[in-house]
Amino acid sequence: MKTLERLTAVSLILLFTVSKVSAQDAIEDIPTFRVPSGTETEQKVRAKLAKVAPYPLIFEDNTIQEAMQYIVDASDIPVYFEPFSDFDSVFRQNRITIQMGEGTIEDVFNIFCKHSSTEFLVEDSLLKFVPKEVASSRFETVVYDLREFRKVEYPTEELPAVLQKTVAPGTWAVQEPAKPNYDNVSFDSSKKTPTSDLPKSDNRHSKNGTIVLVPHGLVVYQSQPVQREIEHTLQKLWFLAKRSATAKKMFVPDPDKMFLPEPAILPLPNLSEDVTDQES
Repeated sequence: MKTLERLTAVSLILLFTVSKVSAQDAIEDIPTFRVPSGTETEQKVRAKLAKVAPYPLIFEDNTIQEAMQYIVDASDIPVYFEPFSDFDSVFRQNRITIQMGEGTIEDVFNIFCKHSSTEFLVEDSLLKFVPKEVASSRFETVVYDLREFRKVEYPTEELPAVLQKTVAPGTWAVQEPAKPNYDNVSFDSSKKTPTSDLPKSDNRHSKNGTIVLVPHGLVVYQSQPVQREIEHTLQKLWFLAKRSATAKKMFVPDPDKMFLPEPAILPLPNLSEDVTDQES
């Protein structure tokens, strides 16, 4: 229990101190934990969202729709704006001014969504912009591959509790869900669909999220916005765990290479010579 409390505390601290893995950090090859799923087009859309914007973005008194359209054209992402009652006032009338340096395409869209009270979904081979209440009601099952955490000595068995406490608390099922048979979940990259053997969850129509630890991974049933937050949180946790593991290797001495210096042997004075000199 103490281990869980420590992990949760560390997770809460890092969530407030590390807002997002930066482009500079991306040089360190931070892995993607979400196992590819959906159509080939949807996988390409997610890959484009994760790319760093190639140049600083500056919008001065543009409508949200104008700014969004610019990013859509530059990134070549197929987009659909789902109509809703306040569509015109939100996208065509609200104006924004943004100066953004380093960040991903997803970061940019998150800013637009924040100013328009919308969310985006990767669905039906499109990037859809929908009202927040719609996004929060569209759940999906996602598998996360945790094998990279073992390499940095992070206790993956604690991850379900850590994620439930730090990511969208209050949206998870209160009681432990009945665990389906996930033993056949495969992470073999040679398979076209690593989750083809994944059974349907009994909670797939629930309004609450569930998270189940499986061999080498997690199976999470949640809304798309929460799934994105889970991916980013896993990246932050892995990044800090890797730094910690690297620091330990640098500062913990190797017992096989430890040695003590040989004691220095000082010559003793020849007292007989001193006595002879004094008598003469």
